[in-house]
Amino acid sequence: MEHFSTRLNRNFQDDDQLLFTEALSVISQNSEGLTVPTRHLSDLANVGELHPIEVSPRHLYLYLYSEVKGLTYKKGPGRKKHVQPNANAERQRKFRSAHPQLKKVS
Repeated sequence: MEHFSTRLNRNFQDDDQLLFTEALSVISQNSEGLTVPTRHLSDLANVGELHPIEVSPRHLYLYLYSEVKGLTYKKGPGRKKHVQPNANAERQRKFRSAHPQLKKVS
């Protein structure tokens, strides 16, 4: 799949270095338009699938297009509820059912 860069005004090439937002955009295009959480890039770096290049002491990172072009993001179903929850889980469920206006942070 070809990815167009408005910054470079051409399609990305393998040796191009992408900004954070460009890398997220490429992954989003590969993932059928799903919104990719910003922490996904750091998660990929922690796992070793992505090797960001630090260009500034203020934590400005660039990402190689050759590494980003094949990555996708898939939304998972989340954790399943245990049949026999522990006491803390019971307490949290009771609190959430009593306070429906509080939404779960994802």
